Amino acid sequence: MIITTLARNCDVLSDYKYIYLFFGLMSLALTIFLGVKQGGAQSWLGIGFIYVQTSEFVKLLLVLFLAAFFSENYRLFNAGTKIFAGI
Repeated sequence: MIITTLARNCDVLSDYKYIYLFFGLMSLALTIFLGVKQGGAQSWLGIGFIYVQTSEFVKLLLVLFLAAFFSENYRLFNAGTKIFAGI
């Protein structure tokens, strides 16, 4: 939220959409291989004495990526479709 409010021009955030996707996927992959099991689920990364659940950060990165992707390709999604066999 702080990064979003500091970036007054949202176009700056959309320039890095594939970096958001990359870091999100990498953090999920790290959780699979280096995750710590707590409470029966291996969904935590241990960084020193701090444990972080990366899926919460990936949710935010996914929103940023999808917003940038859809705003870039809005014409593709607004285009009409062809009618085939009356459907």
